[in-house]
Amino acid sequence: MRYYAATFLRKLDRRTGLAEVAVLKGQEVITIAVVKERFKKEEKEALLKLLIERGAGEEAESLDVPPGICVEISFSALQEGDVLNPRFERLLLTHDWQACTWVNLFLAQYESLELTNPHKEIWSSHGVTKERYMEYLITIKDKMLPFLSGRLLTVKRYPEGVGASGFYQKSAPMHAPHFVRKAREGSDIHIICENGQTLLWLGNQAAIEFHIPFNTVDSTFPREIIFDLDPPSLGDLSLAVEAALEMKTLFDRFNLHSFVKLSGRKGIQVHLPLNDDILSYEETRVFTEFIAFYLVEQFPAQFTVERLKKNRGGRLYVDYIQHDFKKTIICPYSPRETEEPGIAVPLYWQEVQRGINTGDFLMEEVQRRVERGMDPFEGYFAVQQGSQIKELIAILKAR
Repeated sequence: MRYYAATFLRKLDRRTGLAEVAVLKGQEVITIAVVKERFKKEEKEALLKLLIERGAGEEAESLDVPPGICVEISFSALQEGDVLNPRFERLLLTHDWQACTWVNLFLAQYESLELTNPHKEIWSSHGVTKERYMEYLITIKDKMLPFLSGRLLTVKRYPEGVGASGFYQKSAPMHAPHFVRKAREGSDIHIICENGQTLLWLGNQAAIEFHIPFNTVDSTFPREIIFDLDPPSLGDLSLAVEAALEMKTLFDRFNLHSFVKLSGRKGIQVHLPLNDDILSYEETRVFTEFIAFYLVEQFPAQFTVERLKKNRGGRLYVDYIQHDFKKTIICPYSPRETEEPGIAVPLYWQEVQRGINTGDFLMEEVQRRVERGMDPFEGYFAVQQGSQIKELIAILKAR
């Protein structure tokens, strides 16, 4: 099977007939392939005449082509950013070269998926358009999809951009395409985001936040335990850092493997993967309650389990109640509907230190981290520690 996409010429070798073709990625022009040109005779003559009029030497073999000449190529696949088996197809006389983008090249692989309103601003304060957002999703999809797979999805959509009114969507719309997996829960039919095509379709629908339950659709056992550390004020993570590091110390003593991420909005979330369908929600509540109350007992001036904000007295709220059946948590790598394009970004534990700020990990930076190969949640789904925690719960129950 071959896929077809619009590109623009960057260089043309008159002797060999080889042409460099490019697309836009953000504001950057990137060459994606070298193809053997197959212009019609009159097309090539007109193109050479145009280039010579624009300053190309009449005898020059290699000609630089200014942006504006669009051609269609076909290819067999995109693999780690490389265009495989590219082939020149035809000249595109009326195509806008600025629509020849990396996002559109990527989407060419998928049927029934075409980027709409690419210049619509999603985060207007940072000039993040829908196309820029889709570029982010393309980059992080392989990191995010394992957390979405098999779970009933709730999204928060902002068709007019963050800052305008948004809405939660749990049910799959009637117009959802065939590649979107669905599952029934009671009277509702939910989306399950199993593949990149579904993730990008949701992104094109301006789904900004991705919330997932703790269990998969075919199980009532949680796949992880997550503590949500909610500091008293926006923009100050110092208490959340302190609480997270105290938890890390405690979990290390128990020989438990923990992971940490920013919520992308206000706080920090600490993950304990289970992955073994051993613990029920009732059992995990014994454990989460113990951890939360232990922290409060040790640091009563800093932490609280008081749910009412007015009664917290400037202390950080250790939220263990949210970990329950049919409750949800923000998915790792999900954007947030904040004024800045915040991300629920996984961190390395050594990055969790006083002075850390959500604003240091906005969409552009998180995308760069993934492109550099950074993966703080590497090995997450290989960790199976339900049996260890079950032993700890038995000790707690016996006290």
